[in-house]
Amino acid sequence: MKKQTYLISGMIVLVALMGLIAVLQQGNVTSGMTSAFSVVDIAPSGFTYQEPDDLSKEAAEEAIKKAELEIGDMKDLNFPVLFPNDALKEAKNSFDDGDYEQVFKVTQLISYTKRQKIDFMDKMRLLEIKKQVVEDKGMNMKKIDTMMQQSMNAFSLEQFEDANEMLDKAKDEINKANVERIRLSTVAMLGKNFFVRNWLLVLIIILIIALITPTIFTKFRKSHLKRKIKSLNLDLKKTNQLIKALQKECFIGHKINTDTYHDRVLKYEERIAEIKHSVPILEARLARESFSYWGKIKGLFRRKGKNVVAKKSEVVTKKKANGWNHNNNKKTKKKVVKKKVTKKSKKK
Repeated sequence: MKKQTYLISGMIVLVALMGLIAVLQQGNVTSGMTSAFSVVDIAPSGFTYQEPDDLSKEAAEEAIKKAELEIGDMKDLNFPVLFPNDALKEAKNSFDDGDYEQVFKVTQLISYTKRQKIDFMDKMRLLEIKKQVVEDKGMNMKKIDTMMQQSMNAFSLEQFEDANEMLDKAKDEINKANVERIRLSTVAMLGKNFFVRNWLLVLIIILIIALITPTIFTKFRKSHLKRKIKSLNLDLKKTNQLIKALQKECFIGHKINTDTYHDRVLKYEERIAEIKHSVPILEARLARESFSYWGKIKGLFRRKGKNVVAKKSEVVTKKKANGWNHNNNKKTKKKVVKKKVTKKSKKK
């Protein structure tokens, strides 16, 4: 009985020792995985490490200071900084361990995330302007507002790929809404057209459709160009307002540094240059459309009428000239006859 008890006790102790060894081994593996993990492994898509020429301790220390300043800029801009803070801790640990190359990798990642966040917010502001332009035309933007809010939520969680993907979807929806707005306005315009309001005169209109159709299309193109030019001018005005607000934040409020200011202004200036390039082209097209179909026809008739009048006036002047010469010839002949008669009478 005692032997069985000892045997069972020994087996229990053996199982306990084996379990303890397994737990210790698992802890070692976990700690090894933790030490091997790096924020660079979960870097956003598009990040590439560029090895600097100087990998010294002093250069690594300077890179950490620069990263701290960039995190401060992100805080001033109310950007989420959980990921950059974790990256900064890893950079400092790598610096203490003497792994200076890892320091440069992590600090470059911090700079990249800062640029990504600034680019995202610029795209969000420009999309907000475009949405406002379409919304002012009476289109429902609730779905797009929800998508933009979801994009901002993903941005707050530093899920950059999800945030940009949702923002692109919102942009596509705005473009679709703009196309739908143009379609509805076209339908409304055609609903008020002559064909609907005067259905009794359809048979008469069919006879002159060849003359009316070019005018309708010309007016439609002109109205479409005017709406597009107006929309671009409004976009230009609001973008200039954003630049002014950015200047106040940088030079008066000192909320952002000059590097961030120049990066964001560059994006806005690119949009302004695009608008200034497009507007003159559209205005030139509008000027060409302003010379209407009916104007061309009237011009042809006017030219023909002027030619006819000119020809008639030329004929009249020629007749007058011929008549005057004919009368003068008769008078000269009479004078010659009279002279001959007087000479004969004198001889007699």
